Amino acid sequence: MRFLFIIPCFESGKDGVGDYTRRLIGAVESLPPASHECRVVGWNDTWVSDFTQSCTVLRLPSSWNEARKVKCFNTWLADWQPDAVSLQWVPFGYHARGLFVRQIASFSRALAPWPLQIMVHETWVGAKKGSTRKEQLLGWLQRRWFRQLVHRLQPRCVHTQAKAYQYLLAQQGIPSELLPLFGNIDPVTDVPPRPITQLRCGCFGALHPEFDIEPLIEPLRKLADELGRELVLLHAGRMGADACSRWQFWQERWKGRVQFQALGEQSEAEISRYLFSLDFGISSNPLSLVDKSGSIAAMLDHGLPVINIRDDVRFEGFFPETDRTMMLHRPTIETLRAALQRSHAPVELNSLEWIARRFVEVFASGNA
Repeated sequence: MRFLFIIPCFESGKDGVGDYTRRLIGAVESLPPASHECRVVGWNDTWVSDFTQSCTVLRLPSSWNEARKVKCFNTWLADWQPDAVSLQWVPFGYHARGLFVRQIASFSRALAPWPLQIMVHETWVGAKKGSTRKEQLLGWLQRRWFRQLVHRLQPRCVHTQAKAYQYLLAQQGIPSELLPLFGNIDPVTDVPPRPITQLRCGCFGALHPEFDIEPLIEPLRKLADELGRELVLLHAGRMGADACSRWQFWQERWKGRVQFQALGEQSEAEISRYLFSLDFGISSNPLSLVDKSGSIAAMLDHGLPVINIRDDVRFEGFFPETDRTMMLHRPTIETLRAALQRSHAPVELNSLEWIARRFVEVFASGNA
């Protein structure tokens, strides 16, 4: 089968949806009997000033108007007709301010001939409790426009990764299926031994501004003392200026009592070895949205219990459910002690290959 993916941006390492799609395409094309062919369009690419194209990739600059994008898209696709299209949806990806109303008409013209899947990575702003009036107004518009988009495109299936988003979509009369998020790091096979003199707990990827690691330190220090180990808190991956300053503040505040280490950006293999070196993963995501984090999925793929302390993003009528054996929300020392016994035990999760197969089956069977 031939699959066409529509994403906002194709720049590697600069757009989470683009990176997700790139890994999914690799898995789809690797499915036996390796008869699938994929192409991708960066519809609103902020990293190019003019369109760029190859046999498999078209990048349309964000500075172009929609009519020009549709014309270029049709020309590029003229000699290659897909069997199905996947629209990877995030509202701010297709318009800088999330005002994507013009894309409804352009996607209707460009994508109408083929069976369609919409993958909802984000829904709309203003849905969480405590949203500002400005967010609520923009969210009202985004909800209305997204309903129009679904009505016009008539997708065969709407997928999302997060149960919270599935709930919000259902509130708007849009049924959806969960297609779980895969980890963004493949586990290596040359697993290094873990330092037995340390209790190692680590973050990977973005540290959200609302995240505060300090409430975790005392229970982790007590557990480390029980075990006769040194508590080491680590971070790997890109750390922005704000997160870096907060990390340095914690490091100074706990100097001599807790060791803080920031490892910086590393290769995928090095990140995998880092995850295998930990006893616990630490999430900076809110509990309601842990299932949309590729970093958390990667931690779980590596057999790590993941500690979560944020519960500041709530949606009216939605109550998050997680596997409490591996997702530890505001754990006590007793919970941490029990979870440590499960650290790095074999886990059965939905693999990238399974997720790719599920995606293909939507179109192969004609059923979501």
